[in-house]
Amino acid sequence: MDLFEYQAKELFAKHGVPTSAGRVTDTVAGAREIAEEIGKPVMVKAQVKVGGRGKAGGVKYSPDVDAAVANAEAILGLDIKVMSSRSCWSQRQVTLPRSTTSPSCSTAPTAPTWPCAR
Repeated sequence: MDLFEYQAKELFAKHGVPTSAGRVTDTVAGAREIAEEIGKPVMVKAQVKVGGRGKAGGVKYSPDVDAAVANAEAILGLDIKVMSSRSCWSQRQVTLPRSTTSPSCSTAPTAPTWPCAR
């Protein structure tokens, strides 16, 4: 399957797999509405089907609604590699506990003790 993050989250939720709650929009006004509904802090994420969106500025922490709006303005239309972000996903910030013995998924010699995608 070739899915955007929001499509995968909708599919997971449909089948009972826990995901972070959020919504997708293709407008700055929609991002404001979602941020007001979710509360703070909010993560605003570009919806593109390429890796590296965080390093390219496509994932932004928003401590309040005004920051979420500014971040949505920056993300909508942002070119990431060969893709242009036409929508963004906004969700409540989720903090995962990190193990002191497994600093990251990529360097852990065994399965990490905190949730991450492989």
